[in-house]
Amino acid sequence: MKKFFIIALAASMSGCFSSEDKGAVEVGTVVTGEADFTIVSPPPSSDSSEGTLNPDDTAPIVEEAPTDEAEFTFTINDGATSTNDNSLRLQFGSIYPFFNEIKISSNAECQGGVFEPFVASKLVSDFTKNSRVIYSVKFKEPDGLQSLCYRASILHDNVGPEIQFIKSPAASLQQGESSEIQFSVSDVSGVKEVKCRLNSIQRTCQAGINTVLLSQMPEGNYTFSVEAKDNFDQVSIQSVQWNVVSLAKFLSQNILIKEDKKVDVLIVIDNSGSMAFEQKNMAQRVRNMLSILRGFDYRIGVTTTDPNPTKSNKGVIYYGDGDLIPIVGQNGAKWVESSLDETVAQNALGLTLQRPETGSGSEQGIRSVYRFVEKASSHQFFREGANFATLVITDEDESANTTKNDPQQLLQLISTNFLNQKAYSFHSIITKPDDTDCKNTQGATYGFRYKTISELTGGVIGSVCESDYASQVNGISTAIRDLIKQMTLTCEPLPEFPITLTKDGISFTATYKVEGVNLKFDDALPAGDYKINYACLK
Repeated sequence: MKKFFIIALAASMSGCFSSEDKGAVEVGTVVTGEADFTIVSPPPSSDSSEGTLNPDDTAPIVEEAPTDEAEFTFTINDGATSTNDNSLRLQFGSIYPFFNEIKISSNAECQGGVFEPFVASKLVSDFTKNSRVIYSVKFKEPDGLQSLCYRASILHDNVGPEIQFIKSPAASLQQGESSEIQFSVSDVSGVKEVKCRLNSIQRTCQAGINTVLLSQMPEGNYTFSVEAKDNFDQVSIQSVQWNVVSLAKFLSQNILIKEDKKVDVLIVIDNSGSMAFEQKNMAQRVRNMLSILRGFDYRIGVTTTDPNPTKSNKGVIYYGDGDLIPIVGQNGAKWVESSLDETVAQNALGLTLQRPETGSGSEQGIRSVYRFVEKASSHQFFREGANFATLVITDEDESANTTKNDPQQLLQLISTNFLNQKAYSFHSIITKPDDTDCKNTQGATYGFRYKTISELTGGVIGSVCESDYASQVNGISTAIRDLIKQMTLTCEPLPEFPITLTKDGISFTATYKVEGVNLKFDDALPAGDYKINYACLK
């Protein structure tokens, strides 16, 4: 009976990146002459020189043999712990020449693979790149006797570090307004160096999660970039851009209000894979929406957060890019109206919101509204004299940072396209920022951008994690009704400048409060020709 000893080599791993890190250490503040630039990073580990590793890339369990009587050997790339080559050399050795076959498996348990003639080494390239690669082997004699399972592993890294912006400034900020950037840097083989740059000012950042606080930014264009290098000197660069505007502009806006109680509503539903749990019972969750709008002349359409153009694949239609979804059971109609039986309309709307397809994971609800408004002439959804409201239901934040993803730019488009005549509100059912219970269960990421635009328009902010949206929908529907009590300005008024109103040329002194870009009055506004004078930042 022969004795078998197992020799296995595995790269050691130290240091660990976790999104659950607590606490923060302020590592430096630079006054650039352009803005205050403060970096807040996670506390470094006791040996941070080895960089940050992916928590899934743990070393396999290995068995060791006495070093003085090893009968078989199996190494990868001469026992190297890591590599960035696109092919690996598996190397085998045995002191017994009668072992004439070998089976190679791409796992740690010698599962799968077939026996083939013994070779001293073999070059492989069909492995999963940028991960820990594990192979195992067995040797076999002509009479069928097999050795134990031998295994070896190596850490493969052929791309630069992964840089992810978790939070970034809106595309346009007001002078003096504070903002925040949050990003993470990680790499399977370790992060060697991270550099942050705000325009021309450079600062060293860290692997893991970094938070950058921005304040006192004067007017101008800004680029914040992150450059990271891994232990193979492979480099990645990511950046975000925004601009800061300053100085007040004085505006005079005319709004003609009629007696109509018309409201056009666009619902943007997240149809990505992360919303599978919420989608299971979406029709029931929004079951009471139309009953609150009873008595209003409403029109309601539905689109998705998918930014891609509408397409059909194997009989399934993926609606995106702000295109309206045909209402279920309504013969191709693209919206429900108050003229339809309320029960029928509510049922059709609920079934339409409950999406069967799995859309893009790059959720962009603000962009979908932007594209929908841009396409107004083609879908003929908007009615003259009708106010406008949108509701976004999603478990993630806006996934891009272009002009069309910016709350301020969306409000400007609505103001321009409708000649400042529509009262507008944006409502959100999202993962509410700071709601850790929601984020740790069904809410994928905090909806910072949706919270911003909802607050700008005095909209309702609900939680996507609620098992029943009835109370939230009740509040949203009530807010939509209340559009007849408000005026939407072209921009958020500066509180240091007075707002003056006239109706039909006479001073109008009704009580109101300012919520973002909206003036909200206590009562429905009587029909008339209104003029508003106010000031915003230029």
